[in-house]
This record gives sequence, structure tokens and C-alpha cells, in this order.
Amino acid sequence: MASFAYSHGVKSIEAADTKPDCKLFDAVTAKYALSSRLFGKALVRFGPAEDARRYRHVLDMARIGLVFQNCDFLQDALDLILSQFEVVDVRNKFRTACRTGERFVEVLLILEVETEDGQMPHVCAACRPVANFATESRNAWTSREVEELEVRLEEINFYNARARAEPVMQELLAKISKHYSSKNPRCMEHLCRWVLETPQMSHKLRAFKKHISRRFGSALGAWRRHFGITRVVPFAKFRNLCKEVKCWKHSTEYWQELDVGRAGCISLFEMDSASVCMLANFRARLLKLANLPSEEATAEDLWQKMTQHVQPVMPDRFAVNELTFILTRALGFSATEATNIFDLLDADGGHTFNPPGRRRGGVLKHHRYK
Repeated sequence: MASFAYSHGVKSIEAADTKPDCKLFDAVTAKYALSSRLFGKALVRFGPAEDARRYRHVLDMARIGLVFQNCDFLQDALDLILSQFEVVDVRNKFRTACRTGERFVEVLLILEVETEDGQMPHVCAACRPVANFATESRNAWTSREVEELEVRLEEINFYNARARAEPVMQELLAKISKHYSSKNPRCMEHLCRWVLETPQMSHKLRAFKKHISRRFGSALGAWRRHFGITRVVPFAKFRNLCKEVKCWKHSTEYWQELDVGRAGCISLFEMDSASVCMLANFRARLLKLANLPSEEATAEDLWQKMTQHVQPVMPDRFAVNELTFILTRALGFSATEATNIFDLLDADGGHTFNPPGRRRGGVLKHHRYK
């Protein structure tokens, strides 16, 4: 049925293990003083939301590939796999092609692995979770890591096209690595390849996010109103949000696209990564202006520093023009960025929702992005 099979082999230690630069992700998080050796994939994909617990959701690249002469054979093989194995997940990249144009199907299976204690169920491509990761060393976690494997079904024309484009991809990665030679080139290489190999956002999810922004002012406004001050949310709470905005019929589709690592939870970073990065950048600049370390800074300290530049008309909140003045003159943001930051921090949805809009000082303590 398949024309041939191929394997990428075991990932090299150099590719899997890296020592990130402390300042690499200052735009995403204000605190990344790392000293241990970490996986670049975990840092890039899950670092912004999970910080020290990011390893829990690491999935590896495809390790086994099956190439078929046409899509009919590929479909027959997929049906056979579904009937013969216990399938955990099917990622249909034919339906939503990657930015590079690749089209394939990835299948995660459960296999029986022989151990000293007998057979053990094994989920291909998944890393076994650690109960108390924060208190366990990296060696303890590595000893519990299982083999990583995915089955990738590919049509021969797309396989040949990818093979022809690989030298160009390597040339691009080499330039990226050279440009970021002082800022952990391995992470930047993975980030570049991951962005190119990730499917574009579906039309349904894009429409859902726009609907959320129109309803609540921003994804952050919806998050604050429905989920409160929490780092991650499970599917049940996300589905309740979809019910309120009359989109519950497609809640599962939205969730599968947002929860890329199948972690069972999503963060605000998955909902609106651009806004999270902007707020993290705002906090980093404010901490620098206040000359305070992130661990010691309090909302009261930051508020007092801001009021040194502009004395608000109301003692506990800034109007849009007052905060915009601080952001542009003291923190170096553009006028557009300043307005966007105000809209994100305003609990009422921004200056266009209920003019003139005001931002309370207590909001500062809700945006410690760890």
C-alpha cells in the first residue's frame, strides 16, 4: 500500500538540549533567569504560559513517515490504522495546510511496549507527565520520559516537493542562526521552522476571536470576566464562554485548534498572543522605569511611579489621555500602542466601549506574567 517508509532517526542531543539566553524572551516575559539546560521546544512553545512547568506538554516531531503514490492509498492506510490500533489523535494537515504548503496526516497511537514488568501501554509522541514537576530535578523527569514517535502519512508529490525545498529551508535557518547567534540560535531556528510548518488560523477560529473582541472589547476582557485571575483554563470553562456568545456548536473545533499540545488547558497566550506580548513588554518597561526587580515590585509601587509623571484627575484610575501620555512620553510606546494597551487593561472593554474609559490602579497586580 505504501511506496516506502522513512525515519528521521533519534534526535541529536544538540537539537533537543539547549541553554537559553536569559534575555531572549524579554518581549514575552519579564523574568527568564534560567540556569539549567532546557528543551528549546518547550521554551518556545509553552514557556510563555507554563514557565517552569512547560515540559509537561512537549511533543516531538514525526519519527516514522509513510509515503503513498496517491491520496486514495493514503486514505486506505488511515482507515486501516484506525481499525487496527487505538488512536489517540489524528491531525489532518490536508484540511488546513501549513504555511509552506505541506499536506499530510499525523496519527498518534497507543502501542504495547515490553518492559521488565510486562507490557505497558505507550502513547506515541507523548511524554509521561510528572506529578510534582516543580520539586523534581530534570534528571528525575528524564528518567520517566518515554520513546517519542509519530506516524506521518504523506502523498509522494508533497514529499518530493518538501525534499526539494529542504536546502532552501536549511539556508534560511542558517541565516536565522547567524543573526541571533548571541540569543540562543537553536530556539530561534525551532521558532522559525515551527511558524512555517504551523497551519494558518482557520476562518472559524478567526471569526470567533473577532466576535469575542467585539463582545468584550478584547480577548483579555473576556478572560478577565469569565475566568478571573487564572493562568490556564480547562475545556469546560471555555465551552461555557462559547455558550454565552452563541458559538457552542463549534467549541470543540476551537479548542482543538487552540490546544496544540493536547495539554487539556489553554492560556491567554493561545487566545491572543500579541496582546500578551504587548502587556508583558509594558510591564517590563514599567519595571525598568521604576528600577525595581520583578519579584519585589508591587502594584502600589508601580502606580506611584506612574503618578509621578501624571497626576490623575481621579485618585484611583487613569483616563485614556492620562495613561497615553505616560506610555508615550515615559515608556516610549507609540500612540497606537498606548491606546491598545489602555483598551487591554480597561475592565470595561476599552475607551471605545464606554467613553472616556478609565483604568484602575489595581489592574497592575493582575498582569504579572510568570
